[in-house]
Amino acid sequence: MNIRAYNQQDKQRILQLSTRLSEIPFLAHRDSEQMQQKQLEMAQASIDENSDNIFVAEGEGVFLGYIECKEEEDYFSKEKLAYISAIAVTAEGEGKGVGKQLMRFAETWAKERGIKVLVLDVFSDNQRAVQFYEHIGYSQEIVKMTKVIGGE
Repeated sequence: MNIRAYNQQDKQRILQLSTRLSEIPFLAHRDSEQMQQKQLEMAQASIDENSDNIFVAEGEGVFLGYIECKEEEDYFSKEKLAYISAIAVTAEGEGKGVGKQLMRFAETWAKERGIKVLVLDVFSDNQRAVQFYEHIGYSQEIVKMTKVIGGE
């Protein structure tokens, strides 16, 4: 497997794959179609604004997934941190170590920039992803709590 920089030929594949990011259970107040549309908009914005930090995994010329990294500042310490704003693996790439390879790539990307902390967000109901991240050494730090109060 090879991980390389994004190029224009990847655009449609990334946009199509972004819909996988909303194929998880959401809390009742979330509309799945709206979430899918938002994922698509976010992927398009990433391509437009941060394509230098999008990296593609492929095996034998076959697109297997991508990861997007960003440099951000920690709210509390003001230290520079690396943020994984998106990671997605194709159905064909699942269970083949693609996600692990992309995450290792992000670690290298961060280290090359002198960054010591790598951060990402994941919906708590996406237990498969939560377990994957915990398996590769991530810990939960902040838990966002929600409560629907009316609206009916």
